This record gives sequence, C-alpha cells and structure tokens, in this order.
Amino acid sequence: MTTRSCRCGFVAGMALSGLLLAAHGEARGDRWEPIGPDGGRVAALAIAPDGDRPVFAGTIGAGVFRSLDGGRTWSSASVGLAGWEATELAVDPHDPRRILCGTRDAGLFRSEDGGDSWHAVGEGIEFQPGLSRSVTALAADPSVAGRFYAGVNRGVYKSTDGGSTWRRLPLFEGVTTVEAIAVNPGESREIVIAVEQLGVLRSTDGGARWERLDWRQGGNVAVLEFSPTLPGAIYAGTWGEGLFRSTDHGVSWTSLRGDIYDLAVAAIEVTSSDGRDILTVGTRQGVFRSADDGAHWQRLGAATLSASVHALALDPADPRRVLAGTWDDGAYASADGGANWERSTAGMFNSWVQLAFTDPLGRGTAFAGTREGLWRRDAGTAAWSVDRTMEGLTSVAAAPTGEVYVGGVRGVLYRSRDGGRTWEAATDGLPIGPLEQRIDSIALDRRDPERAWLRASTGLYRTANGGALWQLVDVGGQWDPRTVAVSPYRSGHVVVAGTTGGMAPAPLVLVSADDGASWIRADLDERVQPAYQLYSGRGPERLLSGSSAGVLISTDGGASWRRANTGDPQECGYGSHAVWSCSDATWLLVAAFSDPDTVYGLRGGRVWRSLDGARSWAPFDEGLPSVRLNQLSISADGSHVLAATDGAGVWVVAPGRAGLREPPARRRAAPGSGQ
Repeated sequence: MTTRSCRCGFVAGMALSGLLLAAHGEARGDRWEPIGPDGGRVAALAIAPDGDRPVFAGTIGAGVFRSLDGGRTWSSASVGLAGWEATELAVDPHDPRRILCGTRDAGLFRSEDGGDSWHAVGEGIEFQPGLSRSVTALAADPSVAGRFYAGVNRGVYKSTDGGSTWRRLPLFEGVTTVEAIAVNPGESREIVIAVEQLGVLRSTDGGARWERLDWRQGGNVAVLEFSPTLPGAIYAGTWGEGLFRSTDHGVSWTSLRGDIYDLAVAAIEVTSSDGRDILTVGTRQGVFRSADDGAHWQRLGAATLSASVHALALDPADPRRVLAGTWDDGAYASADGGANWERSTAGMFNSWVQLAFTDPLGRGTAFAGTREGLWRRDAGTAAWSVDRTMEGLTSVAAAPTGEVYVGGVRGVLYRSRDGGRTWEAATDGLPIGPLEQRIDSIALDRRDPERAWLRASTGLYRTANGGALWQLVDVGGQWDPRTVAVSPYRSGHVVVAGTTGGMAPAPLVLVSADDGASWIRADLDERVQPAYQLYSGRGPERLLSGSSAGVLISTDGGASWRRANTGDPQECGYGSHAVWSCSDATWLLVAAFSDPDTVYGLRGGRVWRSLDGARSWAPFDEGLPSVRLNQLSISADGSHVLAATDGAGVWVVAPGRAGLREPPARRRAAPGSGQ
C-alpha cells in the first residue's frame, strides 16, 4: 500500500515509547498535549493586511490557528474562545490586530491583539430561544473602521464600535438564517445578504431599508462578493446551482457555470487586472479560476489539490500566493497562483480521529484512524504519512506479539502481523460492502493471537486461523450483540454484551468458557446495560465493564455483576463541558494489563481516572479541548494515555509515576470562562 508524507498519534496492553512525543515536546505530568495528525476541517481563512500579514484559520473542532509565515506552519490561537468550531472570521482592515470570530453554538468573540487572546462580545445580539447561538456570517466594512455586520438565525446585526455592541437591522418577516454578507468596497452603504430559502436581499443605505432581489436561480446562496472594478457587479456562489453574476446590483443574474463542473461553490475571491475581474472559486472538486469575468474557467492544480474547498484567501501583497481551506484535509498553499499546491498544515492539529493506537511491539510508532485513512508517525519524527485505502476505521485490537486488527464502516477489516508496518485484508466470511455494515468491537486472544472475535452489524463472528476465515457465531435466540471481550488468562473464555431482540429490548450478557460452543446468561440488573468489557489484570475471575449506570465489576468471570464505583456523575453532562448526546454517558474503560488498579474512563465527554480499581473516580482531562472524545488507549505499562477526538487530533498525557497516587489534577477551566 502506498503512503505519502506530510507535516502534520485504546487498547489495553499496547506499549508507547517516549520517542513518540519527542517531535512535539514530551507530555508531562497530568496535562494533555496534542501530537497530530495535522489537518482537518478549515471553515474560514483571513489574512490581516499589516506588515507581517498573519494568516488566521477557523477550524471545526480546534478553534483558531494562526500562521506568521504565510501558512507554512501554524500554532493554536484560541485562548479565551468558548467555542471550538470557528466558522467565521473577519479582520478590521483599518486595525489588523482586531479580529472577529463567529462560532457554532458559542456566539461571537473578538481579539484586539492579533489573535493572542479572545473575549466574548456581542451585546445586543439576540439569538432565537431554542435555537443555536451560532454566528453564520461576518463581514467588515472596507471603508469605515470598526464597522462590522453579523448574521445569525433570523437576523442581521450591525456594529460601529468594533464589535462591542450591536443593533439589529430591520428585515422582512419570515427571514431565516443569514448565510452570507458582502459590503460594496466602492460604496459601503450598499450591502447584500443571502438568506436561507429567501435568496438575496439588498440595502443601499447601510441596512436601514432592504429590498428582496429577484432571485430565481435555485439553491441556497453560500457566499457573496462584490466586484472591485465593475460597478454594480455582484457574484453569488450556491450550494447546488453553481456560480452567478449580476451586473445591475442584483436586479438580474446570469449563470457563470461554464467549465466549473462542480455546482457547490463555497468560496469566492475577486481581484482585478486591466479592468477585468479575476475570479477564484472553491468547490467540492477543488479550485477554479477565470481571468475574463467568468467567461472561461480553468481548474487549478488538479494534480496537487482535489479536496473539497470551503475557504479561500489571497495575499493582498501578492495575489499569486493563495491559501485554500479544505473540509477534511487542512489547508493548502500555492505560490504560483494555484498552478501547484502544497499541503500546509504543520502544527494545525484539527483532524477528526476515530481511533488512536500504538505499535504493540514497543517501537514508538503511533497510528490514527480518520475518514481519510490510517495515519502513521514513526518514533522521533513529527512527520505523518497516510494510507488512504484504509479509510473509515472505528475499532482496533492488538496483542503484544505484534498482531493488530483494525475494522470500520462497510465491514472493512485489516490485519497486521508486524505491529502495523504492513497490512492485509482479512474479510473472508464477512459481509463487506453495504454502507450499514460496520465493525464496532474486536477482541484478540492474548494466549493465542490466531484466535479472534468481532462484533459486526450483522452479528458475532470468530476466527481460529488469524482472520483467514470468519464464521458467524450462533448464540441462540434473537439478540443484538454490542461488544465482545476475550480473557487474557483463559483461552476460550469469552464475554459478549448486548440487548435482547423484540419490541422491548433488555440488557443481556452472555459468557462462554468453551470458545463459544455453549453460553450462560449472566445475572444482570435490568436497568444496567454493559457496553464495554475489560478484563482486569488481577486474575481470571475479575472483570470490569462500562455501562450507562456506571462501572460494573464481576468477581466470578462474568456470571454476575454489581456496581463498582462511587463518585461518578449520573447525569449526561458534567459542569460546563460540552455533551453531545446522552449516549456519551456510557463508560468506556481502559487499563494497563500490568497496573490493574489504575483505570481510565471516558464518560459524559470527559476523561476520568481511578487509582483504586474503579471504586472511586475523579476528572483527568486538564488541557483537553472541549470537543467530542471518541476513544482512549493506554500503554502496556500505563505510562501514557491517548485520546482520539473529533476535530482536534490525538492528545496524549504521560502521568508521572511518582505522582500517580496523588489526587488527580483539576480540570482546566472551559475556554472563556475566566477561571
């Protein structure tokens, strides 16, 4: 399988070398640190028009990043942000250190120091009750210092004091979400806005009065831009009907679809040369450009940029330098007007990672599974490479002898016999291909790695020959298995958790001592549903399980279960931390085989730690961003723990052994809380 390099990390019993962290700085104490991979979803780009021309990138999941070298390298610039989904950016052209950031669900923020810090602003903005606090559009007036416009659900607001206070502008009844705003650079009293399902509205007096333009083109308008040279010319990019232009201030519109074969236009940049507009547009198929007012189009750098582009920025001092923000692959930069692109994501830790794990042979190699494929970083380097054929991975299991299985959507399953250096498909006997097929749980027999079990959407499967052939396991009756675990002490001892079938499913745990030939039903409180099994290192009879009601313990090999823990929150959320769904309240547990008393749990969108075998718990997530946490992994000796996140890559913590028995660190205050 081929890989390409870029500058851009779970399972009980996996070793993690200290060399893994060398490239980005060793994680110390009880504070989590990011290690990559670089890239992810870039929703907004902005270049400040001052001498250094810093570049800002708003991302989905990791807040704002800043580059001081034209986008070659990035660093986080999110201090004070309460929202980690930065969807809108606007720089005051008269004060380049003043920047506004609109977020999804967290409101509006401002920086007065070029992105060093952020503070919540927006006095006067009223979000509709029951709807999100999302800022859906931002624009700075190019002619008047401190004047900004902001779009939200059901309205548009105007600020004349740099974003401190806002006044709602009068609009028509029935106005829904404002998707885009543009201010005429030649006459700043002329403003156009795109409103969801209504089309385009125009004001010629700074927003005091509005007229609804005759928009009959179809498709929601995603972006609006005025021509810098052609009076009355406005460009509109839509999500499904392509690009349009008006030459009469929006009275009529003409399609500029031409050779743009993708009809979702998410970004437009307009410059001029010899009195003609030069258009650069971002689409799901990359970047297109026209040098003759949209009459003819050329796709730019198709060989080096094919990702879906959602944001564009042209260097005001050098229009040949272009930055493109993609939806899943970070930022790209071109120094020759888009003819050639380079992935430009060093330091931009914004990947959406479903699983993270390390080389079970202890060589210090880190792996991260994303929608784009399986990423790999060798010890002692910051460079990641990606195998894009291994996409959509969601589950992993490994043995200390070097066997690793990874599985995911569409029933894909791969096996490595050398700790992840090489991979081969291992799907014989599995129903692969359907979109609804998914492998959610894999378990290896540590005593005999040729034997493995997995839970797929179509049932429970096992192999006795290293994945060469999988067989469907009949456990009798109608039921839906969810997870599977194999004892590290007894070959053939298997525990499977799930629910019964029928209209009123009930929790069910089955235990087999003979490799699935026969099963017994565990004694289980009907209110409790185990979700993740973990065999403890204290012996073959002691098991731990995460459930929606807390952590359960079995001291008889899984035949019966009881509550093990105290001090864990019972509500879906905890404090001010973001909670994505009540399903996040289910515990997911990991522990080192060599240190059974130290257990880490993922619940309610937070990481917890127990130092007494899961009897009591305390938060253990200082430094982690407030994003969804998908999975935890731990090294065999318990020295490092990894967390896979939505939108912030892989994070690692290395709790010192001397301080392991000390009280866990207090959680970092939420960004913007002032604590």
